[in-house]
Amino acid sequence: MYKMIIVEDEPLARLGIRTTVNWSQYGIEIVAEASNGREGFELAKLHNPDIIITDVKMPLLSGLDMIKLIRNENIDTEFIILSGYGEFEFARVAIENQVVNYLLKPISNEELIDTVLKVIERLKSQELVKKSNYILENSKEEIKRKVIRILVRKYYNSLEDLQTQLKMYDSKLIDHGIFVVAILDEKFELQETTEILYVFEVLLSKILDEAKVNYICGIYHEKATFIIEMQTQNHIEKLVSDALNKFQSIQTQTLSVGISTYFEGVDNIHRVYEEAKSVANNGLLKFINSVQKFNGESERYSPNVLRALNVIHQEYMKNINVGYVSEKLNVSESYLMHMFKDQLGVTFNKILIDTRIREAKNLLKSGQYRVKEVAYMVGFNDEKYFTTIFKKQTGLTPSEYIKKP
Repeated sequence: MYKMIIVEDEPLARLGIRTTVNWSQYGIEIVAEASNGREGFELAKLHNPDIIITDVKMPLLSGLDMIKLIRNENIDTEFIILSGYGEFEFARVAIENQVVNYLLKPISNEELIDTVLKVIERLKSQELVKKSNYILENSKEEIKRKVIRILVRKYYNSLEDLQTQLKMYDSKLIDHGIFVVAILDEKFELQETTEILYVFEVLLSKILDEAKVNYICGIYHEKATFIIEMQTQNHIEKLVSDALNKFQSIQTQTLSVGISTYFEGVDNIHRVYEEAKSVANNGLLKFINSVQKFNGESERYSPNVLRALNVIHQEYMKNINVGYVSEKLNVSESYLMHMFKDQLGVTFNKILIDTRIREAKNLLKSGQYRVKEVAYMVGFNDEKYFTTIFKKQTGLTPSEYIKKP
Protein backbone atom coordinates (compact mmCIF):
# COMPACT_ATOMS: atom_id res chain seq x y z
CA MET A 1 0.00 0.00 0.00
CA TYR A 2 1.14 3.53 -0.78
CA LYS A 3 0.87 5.95 2.16
CA MET A 4 -0.88 9.29 1.65
CA ILE A 5 -1.38 12.37 3.84
CA ILE A 6 -4.04 15.06 3.29
CA VAL A 7 -3.07 18.60 4.34
CA GLU A 8 -6.03 20.98 4.06
CA ASP A 9 -7.33 23.64 6.43
CA GLU A 10 -10.99 23.21 5.39
CA PRO A 11 -12.55 20.25 7.26
CA LEU A 12 -15.18 19.62 4.57
CA ALA A 13 -12.53 19.54 1.86
CA ARG A 14 -10.49 17.00 3.85
CA LEU A 15 -13.62 14.93 4.40
CA GLY A 16 -14.45 15.00 0.69
CA ILE A 17 -10.98 13.89 -0.39
CA ARG A 18 -11.00 11.10 2.18
CA THR A 19 -14.50 9.72 1.69
CA THR A 20 -15.59 10.31 -1.90
CA VAL A 21 -12.89 8.07 -3.32
CA ASN A 22 -12.31 4.43 -2.40
CA TRP A 23 -8.55 4.89 -2.07
CA SER A 24 -7.85 1.31 -0.96
CA GLN A 25 -8.88 -0.03 -4.36
CA TYR A 26 -5.99 1.93 -5.84
CA GLY A 27 -3.54 0.55 -3.29
CA ILE A 28 -3.50 3.74 -1.20
CA GLU A 29 -3.86 4.17 2.58
CA ILE A 30 -4.56 7.59 4.09
CA VAL A 31 -2.30 7.48 7.14
CA ALA A 32 -2.89 11.01 8.48
CA GLU A 33 -4.61 14.36 7.99
CA ALA A 34 -3.45 17.86 8.90
CA SER A 35 -5.17 21.25 9.08
CA ASN A 36 -2.04 23.36 8.47
CA GLY A 37 1.43 23.16 6.97
CA ARG A 38 3.22 22.94 10.31
CA GLU A 39 1.20 19.90 11.35
CA GLY A 40 1.65 18.42 7.87
CA PHE A 41 5.42 18.77 8.13
CA GLU A 42 5.52 16.92 11.46
CA LEU A 43 3.26 14.16 10.12
CA ALA A 44 5.46 13.78 7.04
CA LYS A 45 8.52 13.22 9.26
CA LEU A 46 6.54 10.69 11.30
CA HIS A 47 4.99 8.66 8.47
CA ASN A 48 7.38 9.19 5.55
CA PRO A 49 4.43 9.13 3.08
CA ASP A 50 4.61 8.36 -0.62
CA ILE A 51 2.06 11.05 -1.56
CA ILE A 52 0.93 14.31 0.05
CA ILE A 53 -2.18 16.16 -1.18
CA THR A 54 -1.95 19.73 0.10
CA ASP A 55 -3.66 23.10 -0.13
CA VAL A 56 -1.54 26.23 -0.64
CA LYS A 57 -3.13 28.84 1.62
CA MET A 58 -3.18 27.56 5.21
CA PRO A 59 -2.58 29.00 8.70
CA LEU A 60 0.79 28.72 10.50
CA LEU A 61 2.61 27.44 7.44
CA SER A 62 1.62 27.49 3.77
CA GLY A 63 1.62 24.39 1.63
CA LEU A 64 4.60 25.62 -0.41
CA ASP A 65 6.65 26.42 2.70
CA MET A 66 5.76 22.99 4.09
CA ILE A 67 7.01 21.39 0.86
CA LYS A 68 10.32 23.25 1.15
CA LEU A 69 10.80 21.98 4.71
CA ILE A 70 9.97 18.42 3.70
CA ARG A 71 12.40 18.59 0.77
CA ASN A 72 15.12 19.86 3.12
CA GLU A 73 14.52 16.80 5.32
CA ASN A 74 15.19 14.58 2.26
CA ILE A 75 11.82 12.87 2.67
CA ASP A 76 11.10 11.19 -0.67
CA THR A 77 7.49 12.26 -1.25
CA GLU A 78 5.36 13.15 -4.29
CA PHE A 79 3.16 16.25 -3.87
CA ILE A 80 -0.21 17.11 -5.38
CA ILE A 81 -1.19 20.74 -4.81
CA LEU A 82 -4.87 21.70 -4.72
CA SER A 83 -5.46 25.44 -4.83
CA GLY A 84 -8.13 27.97 -5.64
CA TYR A 85 -5.40 30.41 -6.58
CA GLY A 86 -4.28 30.18 -10.19
CA GLU A 87 -1.57 32.80 -9.98
CA PHE A 88 1.60 32.01 -11.85
CA GLU A 89 3.77 32.68 -8.77
CA PHE A 90 2.29 29.69 -6.90
CA ALA A 91 2.90 27.43 -9.89
CA ARG A 92 6.47 28.75 -10.32
CA VAL A 93 7.38 28.05 -6.67
CA ALA A 94 5.76 24.62 -6.90
CA ILE A 95 7.84 23.75 -9.98
CA GLU A 96 11.03 24.92 -8.23
CA ASN A 97 10.25 22.38 -5.49
CA GLN A 98 9.75 19.56 -8.00
CA VAL A 99 5.96 19.55 -7.73
CA VAL A 100 4.57 18.55 -11.10
CA ASN A 101 0.97 18.03 -9.98
CA TYR A 102 -0.72 21.41 -9.54
CA LEU A 103 -4.53 21.30 -9.69
CA LEU A 104 -6.89 24.24 -9.46
CA LYS A 105 -10.05 24.02 -7.39
CA PRO A 106 -12.73 22.99 -7.92
CA ILE A 107 -11.65 19.60 -9.20
CA SER A 108 -13.61 16.46 -9.93
CA ASN A 109 -12.96 13.08 -8.39
CA GLU A 110 -11.96 11.78 -11.82
CA GLU A 111 -9.31 14.48 -12.21
CA LEU A 112 -7.91 13.84 -8.72
CA ILE A 113 -7.89 10.05 -9.20
CA ASP A 114 -6.24 10.41 -12.61
CA THR A 115 -3.51 12.61 -11.11
CA VAL A 116 -2.93 10.23 -8.19
CA LEU A 117 -2.68 7.24 -10.55
CA LYS A 118 -0.07 9.10 -12.62
CA VAL A 119 1.89 9.74 -9.42
CA ILE A 120 1.69 6.04 -8.55
CA GLU A 121 3.02 5.11 -12.00
CA ARG A 122 5.93 7.47 -11.40
CA LEU A 123 6.54 5.89 -7.98
CA LYS A 124 6.54 2.43 -9.53
CA SER A 125 9.06 3.56 -12.14
CA GLN A 126 11.29 5.00 -9.41
CA GLU A 127 11.05 1.74 -7.45
CA LEU A 128 12.05 -0.21 -10.55
CA VAL A 129 15.07 2.05 -11.10
CA LYS A 130 16.12 1.69 -7.45
CA LYS A 131 15.75 -2.08 -7.64
CA SER A 132 17.75 -2.22 -10.88
CA ASN A 133 20.50 -0.05 -9.37
CA TYR A 134 20.59 -2.25 -6.28
CA ILE A 135 20.93 -5.39 -8.40
CA LEU A 136 23.62 -3.74 -10.52
CA GLU A 137 25.63 -2.62 -7.49
CA ASN A 138 25.45 -6.07 -5.95
CA SER A 139 26.44 -7.59 -9.26
CA LYS A 140 29.49 -5.31 -9.35
CA GLU A 141 30.59 -6.49 -5.91
CA GLU A 142 30.01 -10.14 -6.77
CA ILE A 143 31.97 -9.79 -10.00
CA LYS A 144 34.86 -8.22 -8.06
CA ARG A 145 34.84 -11.10 -5.58
CA LYS A 146 34.87 -13.62 -8.41
CA VAL A 147 37.80 -11.79 -9.98
CA ILE A 148 39.83 -12.29 -6.79
CA ARG A 149 39.19 -16.03 -6.89
CA ILE A 150 40.13 -16.18 -10.57
CA LEU A 151 43.31 -14.14 -10.19
CA VAL A 152 44.74 -15.84 -7.10
CA ARG A 153 44.24 -19.28 -8.65
CA LYS A 154 45.23 -18.19 -12.17
CA TYR A 155 41.92 -19.54 -13.46
CA TYR A 156 41.85 -17.43 -16.61
CA ASN A 157 42.80 -17.80 -20.24
CA SER A 158 42.97 -14.12 -21.06
CA LEU A 159 43.37 -10.99 -18.92
CA GLU A 160 41.67 -9.10 -21.74
CA ASP A 161 38.52 -11.16 -21.22
CA LEU A 162 38.52 -10.25 -17.52
CA GLN A 163 39.02 -6.59 -18.36
CA THR A 164 36.09 -6.69 -20.77
CA GLN A 165 33.84 -8.38 -18.23
CA LEU A 166 34.67 -5.83 -15.55
CA LYS A 167 34.18 -2.93 -17.96
CA MET A 168 30.58 -4.09 -18.45
CA TYR A 169 30.08 -3.42 -14.74
CA ASP A 170 31.80 -0.04 -14.76
CA SER A 171 34.81 -1.48 -12.92
CA LYS A 172 38.42 -2.37 -13.69
CA LEU A 173 41.22 -4.65 -12.62
CA ILE A 174 43.77 -3.28 -10.17
CA ASP A 175 47.12 -3.70 -11.90
CA HIS A 176 49.42 -2.29 -9.21
CA GLY A 177 49.40 -2.14 -5.45
CA ILE A 178 49.43 -4.49 -2.46
CA PHE A 179 47.69 -7.71 -1.49
CA VAL A 180 46.39 -8.24 2.05
CA VAL A 181 45.24 -11.55 3.50
CA ALA A 182 43.56 -12.05 6.89
CA ILE A 183 43.24 -15.52 8.43
CA LEU A 184 41.22 -16.41 11.51
CA ASP A 185 43.53 -17.98 14.07
CA GLU A 186 40.96 -20.38 15.53
CA LYS A 187 39.09 -23.07 13.63
CA PHE A 188 35.32 -22.73 13.29
CA GLU A 189 32.62 -24.06 11.01
CA LEU A 190 32.79 -22.47 7.55
CA GLN A 191 29.71 -20.29 8.05
CA GLU A 192 30.92 -18.88 11.37
CA THR A 193 34.41 -18.32 9.96
CA THR A 194 32.90 -16.40 7.03
CA GLU A 195 30.74 -14.29 9.34
CA ILE A 196 33.72 -13.35 11.54
CA LEU A 197 35.95 -12.54 8.57
CA TYR A 198 33.14 -10.46 7.06
CA VAL A 199 33.29 -8.19 10.12
CA PHE A 200 36.96 -7.46 9.43
CA GLU A 201 36.26 -7.05 5.71
CA VAL A 202 33.60 -4.43 6.41
CA LEU A 203 35.84 -2.56 8.87
CA LEU A 204 38.83 -2.44 6.52
CA SER A 205 36.61 -1.57 3.54
CA LYS A 206 35.22 1.41 5.43
CA ILE A 207 38.73 2.64 6.33
CA LEU A 208 39.88 2.22 2.72
CA ASP A 209 36.81 4.14 1.53
CA GLU A 210 37.63 6.97 3.93
CA ALA A 211 41.23 6.97 2.66
CA LYS A 212 39.84 7.15 -0.91
CA VAL A 213 41.75 4.03 -1.90
CA ASN A 214 40.53 1.78 -4.70
CA TYR A 215 40.32 -1.92 -3.78
CA ILE A 216 38.70 -5.27 -4.50
CA CYS A 217 37.80 -7.46 -1.54
CA GLY A 218 36.31 -10.84 -0.89
CA ILE A 219 36.31 -13.90 1.35
CA TYR A 220 38.05 -16.77 -0.39
CA HIS A 221 38.97 -20.19 1.03
CA GLU A 222 38.34 -19.00 4.63
CA LYS A 223 40.51 -15.93 4.14
CA ALA A 224 39.58 -12.26 3.87
CA THR A 225 41.47 -10.99 0.82
CA PHE A 226 42.11 -7.47 -0.49
CA ILE A 227 43.76 -6.21 -3.66
CA ILE A 228 44.53 -2.59 -2.82
CA GLU A 229 45.59 0.02 -5.36
CA MET A 230 48.37 2.09 -3.80
CA GLN A 231 51.52 3.75 -5.06
CA THR A 232 53.49 2.80 -1.94
CA GLN A 233 53.36 0.45 1.04
CA ASN A 234 54.03 3.27 3.48
CA HIS A 235 50.44 3.76 4.69
CA ILE A 236 48.88 0.34 4.27
CA GLU A 237 50.15 -1.11 7.56
CA LYS A 238 48.53 1.72 9.54
CA LEU A 239 45.21 1.35 7.67
CA VAL A 240 45.16 -2.39 8.31
CA SER A 241 46.15 -1.91 11.97
CA ASP A 242 43.35 0.62 12.45
CA ALA A 243 40.85 -1.91 11.09
CA LEU A 244 42.31 -4.66 13.28
CA ASN A 245 42.02 -2.46 16.38
CA LYS A 246 38.34 -1.86 15.61
CA PHE A 247 37.89 -5.59 15.03
CA GLN A 248 39.53 -6.36 18.37
CA SER A 249 37.14 -4.00 20.17
CA ILE A 250 34.09 -5.99 19.06
CA GLN A 251 35.38 -9.56 18.54
CA THR A 252 37.07 -11.98 20.92
CA GLN A 253 38.65 -13.98 18.08
CA THR A 254 42.10 -13.09 16.75
CA LEU A 255 43.30 -12.53 13.20
CA SER A 256 46.71 -12.90 11.60
CA VAL A 257 47.04 -10.43 8.73
CA GLY A 258 49.73 -10.59 6.06
CA ILE A 259 50.76 -7.78 3.69
CA SER A 260 52.52 -8.56 0.41
CA THR A 261 55.28 -6.67 -1.33
CA TYR A 262 54.30 -4.04 -3.90
CA PHE A 263 53.29 -5.46 -7.29
CA GLU A 264 52.90 -4.16 -10.83
CA GLY A 265 50.96 -6.10 -13.44
CA VAL A 266 47.85 -8.24 -12.94
CA ASP A 267 49.83 -11.37 -13.76
CA ASN A 268 51.74 -10.88 -10.47
CA ILE A 269 48.63 -11.04 -8.29
CA HIS A 270 48.93 -14.78 -7.72
CA ARG A 271 52.51 -14.31 -6.46
CA VAL A 272 51.69 -11.50 -4.01
CA TYR A 273 48.64 -13.39 -2.78
CA GLU A 274 50.93 -16.27 -1.84
CA GLU A 275 53.29 -13.81 -0.13
CA ALA A 276 50.54 -12.29 2.01
CA LYS A 277 49.04 -15.69 2.77
CA SER A 278 52.39 -17.12 3.87
CA VAL A 279 52.88 -14.26 6.35
CA ALA A 280 49.33 -14.45 7.67
CA ASN A 281 49.56 -18.21 8.00
CA ASN A 282 52.98 -18.40 9.66
CA GLY A 283 51.52 -19.77 12.89
CA LEU A 284 53.83 -17.78 15.16
CA LEU A 285 51.39 -15.25 16.61
CA LYS A 286 48.21 -17.24 16.93
CA PHE A 287 47.10 -15.80 20.25
CA ILE A 288 47.25 -12.08 19.39
CA ASN A 289 45.91 -9.97 16.54
CA SER A 290 48.89 -9.26 14.30
CA VAL A 291 49.79 -7.42 11.11
CA GLN A 292 53.02 -8.44 9.37
CA LYS A 293 54.66 -7.56 6.06
CA PHE A 294 56.29 -10.13 3.80
CA ASN A 295 60.04 -9.68 3.52
CA GLY A 296 61.09 -12.95 1.90
CA GLU A 297 62.73 -14.44 4.99
CA SER A 298 61.84 -17.90 6.23
CA GLU A 299 62.86 -17.20 9.82
CA ARG A 300 61.31 -13.84 10.57
CA TYR A 301 61.44 -13.91 14.38
CA SER A 302 64.35 -14.49 16.69
CA PRO A 303 64.19 -17.43 19.13
CA ASN A 304 64.07 -15.02 22.09
CA VAL A 305 61.00 -13.24 20.72
CA LEU A 306 59.24 -16.56 20.17
CA ARG A 307 60.16 -17.73 23.68
CA ALA A 308 58.92 -14.44 25.15
CA LEU A 309 55.61 -14.77 23.28
CA ASN A 310 55.24 -18.29 24.61
CA VAL A 311 55.83 -17.10 28.21
CA ILE A 312 53.14 -14.44 27.78
CA HIS A 313 50.74 -16.99 26.33
CA GLN A 314 51.38 -19.49 29.15
CA GLU A 315 51.69 -17.08 32.12
CA TYR A 316 49.62 -13.96 31.32
CA MET A 317 47.44 -14.72 34.36
CA LYS A 318 50.42 -14.26 36.70
CA ASN A 319 51.97 -11.01 37.89
CA ILE A 320 54.48 -10.87 35.02
CA ASN A 321 56.17 -7.96 33.27
CA VAL A 322 59.02 -7.39 30.84
CA GLY A 323 61.52 -7.72 33.70
CA TYR A 324 60.17 -11.12 34.70
CA VAL A 325 60.26 -12.44 31.12
CA SER A 326 63.71 -11.01 30.30
CA GLU A 327 65.13 -12.59 33.46
CA LYS A 328 63.53 -15.90 32.54
CA LEU A 329 65.12 -15.69 29.06
CA ASN A 330 68.44 -14.42 30.51
CA VAL A 331 68.44 -11.28 28.35
CA SER A 332 68.27 -7.60 29.25
CA GLU A 333 64.96 -5.72 29.43
CA SER A 334 66.08 -3.14 26.88
CA TYR A 335 67.12 -5.89 24.45
CA LEU A 336 63.77 -7.66 24.75
CA MET A 337 61.75 -4.43 24.36
CA HIS A 338 63.83 -3.54 21.30
CA MET A 339 63.24 -6.98 19.76
CA PHE A 340 59.46 -6.71 20.25
CA LYS A 341 59.32 -3.27 18.68
CA ASP A 342 61.69 -4.17 15.85
CA GLN A 343 60.30 -7.60 14.91
CA LEU A 344 56.65 -7.38 15.92
CA GLY A 345 56.00 -3.67 15.56
CA VAL A 346 54.38 -3.46 19.01
CA THR A 347 55.54 -3.17 22.60
CA PHE A 348 55.82 -6.00 25.09
CA ASN A 349 53.17 -4.38 27.30
CA LYS A 350 50.69 -4.07 24.45
CA ILE A 351 50.92 -7.78 23.65
CA LEU A 352 50.59 -8.66 27.34
CA ILE A 353 47.52 -6.41 27.79
CA ASP A 354 45.95 -7.54 24.51
CA THR A 355 46.32 -11.16 25.58
CA ARG A 356 44.81 -10.50 29.02
CA ILE A 357 41.87 -8.53 27.63
CA ARG A 358 41.15 -11.17 24.99
CA GLU A 359 40.99 -13.85 27.68
CA ALA A 360 38.93 -11.55 29.91
CA LYS A 361 36.33 -11.18 27.14
CA ASN A 362 35.95 -14.95 26.90
CA LEU A 363 35.58 -15.31 30.68
CA LEU A 364 33.08 -12.45 30.96
CA LYS A 365 30.93 -13.83 28.14
CA SER A 366 30.85 -17.26 29.78
CA GLY A 367 28.71 -15.76 32.57
CA GLN A 368 30.41 -17.90 35.21
CA TYR A 369 32.48 -15.23 36.94
CA ARG A 370 32.14 -11.80 38.49
CA VAL A 371 34.17 -8.90 37.15
CA LYS A 372 36.47 -8.96 40.16
CA GLU A 373 37.16 -12.67 39.67
CA VAL A 374 37.92 -12.19 35.99
CA ALA A 375 40.34 -9.35 36.77
CA TYR A 376 42.42 -11.60 39.01
CA MET A 377 42.14 -14.58 36.64
CA VAL A 378 43.81 -12.65 33.79
CA GLY A 379 46.60 -11.10 35.85
CA PHE A 380 45.22 -7.79 37.21
CA ASN A 381 45.62 -7.21 40.95
CA ASP A 382 43.20 -4.29 41.03
CA GLU A 383 39.61 -4.43 39.74
CA LYS A 384 39.43 -0.65 39.11
CA TYR A 385 42.61 -0.70 37.05
CA PHE A 386 41.30 -3.71 35.12
CA THR A 387 38.05 -1.83 34.39
CA THR A 388 40.01 1.21 33.19
CA ILE A 389 42.20 -0.83 30.84
CA PHE A 390 39.24 -2.91 29.62
CA LYS A 391 37.22 0.20 28.73
CA LYS A 392 40.21 1.76 27.01
CA GLN A 393 40.61 -1.37 24.89
CA THR A 394 36.94 -2.08 24.11
CA GLY A 395 35.05 1.17 24.70
CA LEU A 396 32.92 -0.62 27.32
CA THR A 397 33.25 -1.41 31.01
CA PRO A 398 33.33 -5.14 31.85
CA SER A 399 29.76 -4.90 33.17
CA GLU A 400 28.59 -3.23 29.94
CA TYR A 401 30.40 -5.86 27.90
CA ILE A 402 28.59 -8.67 29.73
CA LYS A 403 25.20 -7.11 28.89
CA LYS A 404 26.16 -6.52 25.26
CA PRO A 405 24.17 -8.84 22.91
